[in-house]
Amino acid sequence: MTKKLFIIFSYLLLSRAIYSIGITPTRYLFLSSHNEICEGSFTIVNDHNIDMPVSVEIQEGIKSIENKKLPSVSQWLKIEKENFVLSPGEKRSINFKVIVPENTSGTFSARISFVDKSQQAFSTSMTVPIYIIVKGTEIVDWTVQELKIKNTPVGLSGSLTIENNGNVIFHTLGKLVIKDKKGKEVFSTQAGGGNAVFPNNKIITPLNVKDLNLKPGKYYAYITLSGYNNETKNFKFEIIKTKDDKYQIKKLEK
Repeated sequence: MTKKLFIIFSYLLLSRAIYSIGITPTRYLFLSSHNEICEGSFTIVNDHNIDMPVSVEIQEGIKSIENKKLPSVSQWLKIEKENFVLSPGEKRSINFKVIVPENTSGTFSARISFVDKSQQAFSTSMTVPIYIIVKGTEIVDWTVQELKIKNTPVGLSGSLTIENNGNVIFHTLGKLVIKDKKGKEVFSTQAGGGNAVFPNNKIITPLNVKDLNLKPGKYYAYITLSGYNNETKNFKFEIIKTKDDKYQIKKLEK
């Protein structure tokens, strides 16, 4: 039984490797006013040696809470082709147009899926988002809510909880630096990971702290992150490493 499952699983992996599609770019983000037209295109390529029938499917994506009555995605997003066939090695650009509806604010989005229909048993797809931020309605309100460092069976793990109370999406990236009481740097690592932080939401992003080696005592963590429109914010946390190898961490207000 185990061998049969392994063979089937291997076949599925092989099939996905043989029948695949490539899409560029991987996302769009527009800052636009009401009734403004935003245009772009995705390039899709068939990297393999068979014809590939492709179906384009459109769905509503994330949106900020004030866009509950957003019109159907088909009313504000138009795409050039919905079905086509790519020959082996062929590239094709698929154009789209967004008309920003009235009575929208903050962020709304769509997801475009390019579905490979060449497989009879199952289909594979790649999905790319289009984000629209309505110019002049942006509310930027985000913070690092929590820093965690803890021991696990496989070593130290760390994370940041980033909370977005605003209505704009942004990608965050930065650095965490730990210093002792005298201000000497004892550790640093990348923070944020370039992850998307959606409006009215929060994410937990991992920190690579496997090489962190603190003696018991008090330390301070300084976190610098970029947010919406590359705005930079700074945060400070107090870390107490206990004698029983635990970490007590609290955020320090400015």
